[in-house]
Amino acid sequence: QQGLFSGCCKGMMQTKIQSFISKWRSGRLFRNIAYSVFDFTVFTLLTLVSTPLLISKMGAESYGLWVTSLSFLGLAGFIDMGTGAAVLKYVAEFVEKKDIENISLLVSVAYILNFGLGILGVVGFSVFTPVIAANFGQKVSSQQEIIILLQVLRWGVIPLMIDSVSLGIIRGYQVYRISSIISSAQNIINILIVMLIAYMGGSIKDILAVTVTLKWIWASMILLFVLWMLHKDGAYFQTSFDMFKKILGFSLYAGATSIGIKIFSFADRLTVAYMLGFTASGYYSIATGIANRFANLSSTLTQASMPAFSAWQVNLSKNEIWNRLMRLTAIVGMVTIIPGLFLLIFSRVFLNFWLGTDVGEAVNPIMQILVFIYMIRPLSAPSYQALLGLGHPWATALTAMAGGLGTILLIILLSPHFGIIGAAWANIVGWVSFGLIGIAWYYLKFRA
Repeated sequence: QQGLFSGCCKGMMQTKIQSFISKWRSGRLFRNIAYSVFDFTVFTLLTLVSTPLLISKMGAESYGLWVTSLSFLGLAGFIDMGTGAAVLKYVAEFVEKKDIENISLLVSVAYILNFGLGILGVVGFSVFTPVIAANFGQKVSSQQEIIILLQVLRWGVIPLMIDSVSLGIIRGYQVYRISSIISSAQNIINILIVMLIAYMGGSIKDILAVTVTLKWIWASMILLFVLWMLHKDGAYFQTSFDMFKKILGFSLYAGATSIGIKIFSFADRLTVAYMLGFTASGYYSIATGIANRFANLSSTLTQASMPAFSAWQVNLSKNEIWNRLMRLTAIVGMVTIIPGLFLLIFSRVFLNFWLGTDVGEAVNPIMQILVFIYMIRPLSAPSYQALLGLGHPWATALTAMAGGLGTILLIILLSPHFGIIGAAWANIVGWVSFGLIGIAWYYLKFRA
């Protein structure tokens, strides 16, 4: 009997393993999520290893200046106007319909549009550099230092725009294996080179110059790969004013969403640097970097669902789409809230071990607030992807802009009185994104 029981258990285990492998091979969304998790894991490990090393070599103020400089470049990405999101949605839809003509039109117009926006971004950087330097120059020893850094950074806007379209195409085809490999390789090589320059005594200008150069190299390589992939599929260069209007119509809302997200991701650090200085910005960046892992993890788990929702609307009922959305929301909740509670309990021990007692004690209260806020906020991530994929970008635009601008306003109001703690609590405005769940429920349950 014992042998029979053991044999049954072994058989059940083999069946489950075979079922898992079968699901892996046949479930495109499942595989894409796994590849995204791989990319997320690589970036998280790189952050854990590189942050204390860079702080110890550069110092808290110089580290804060570096991450603030990168925030300027990241914020410049708002001129993308949501083109990347439009490309992702419509490529997924056209691929599902096997519509090569519209793929050709979409890709051609998107590259032309974003290259033009990249040039506009370079000009904008050049025009506003004196204004930015005048406001931030008082935070460092030399205003000229800010001007030099911004002059270097402006040349990174064009490859940023090219990358937006290229990665949108790859993910629209739902081949996240390729995008994850590209992203992981970029992160590994970039951070290794930054650490090498820092340890050789290079300046922040040297680090940023190499960062921009690498952006051009990566953007060119990815562009060549995408063009080869499209050519193999039979796509060709062709433009259309109707396609331009189609992209622009979706991008106006998706662009507002993008601006809101970039305000969350970059402008808050710039505001903290302006209000409280670069040392405070460095501590805030470390804390948000950890807390943002929950937002990034939820994005990792759900980003592959955006083109999937776009494809599902072609074949599935709204009720089935809603059921899949709820299952994904439950998974995201378990994956973010449980480790979030664990991190809240052991944050002081973790930070003191990771960064040393001095920096760890300074960062701990900031991180606890942000972890509490960010471990709950990801529950809205699946609805965010669903509404974009189903063609309702106005909803994501509304909540993203309200959350982003509200956070900045609250940082400005609270930081003079409560310092860095007030700036951390300002992030709670981001909970307005929970409204996306209700909007998705309305569209999938009540709209014909």
